Amino acid sequence: MINIIWNRTQIVFNFESIYIISRLIEGTYPEYEKVIPSQFDSSAVIDRREFAGAVDRVSLLAKDISYNVIRYDWAESNVTLSTQNT
Repeated sequence: MINIIWNRTQIVFNFESIYIISRLIEGTYPEYEKVIPSQFDSSAVIDRREFAGAVDRVSLLAKDISYNVIRYDWAESNVTLSTQNT
């Protein structure tokens, strides 16, 4: 069961020992359209299951599971996934 608690300034989602907290931020929302390009120079088509499996395998090697950073290095015909485990 997911518990949802909210008020005027925040909302909390709780599932077992996992908490997701979102707070209302005052001010003007940034103009993200100026930062995110509307067109891209390249694209990739990958098998979703194969890619998800690779991400899962690399995640097992992560040093700190709470801060699991995976690096993606894209080349012409492949992608290399890595994480820091030392």
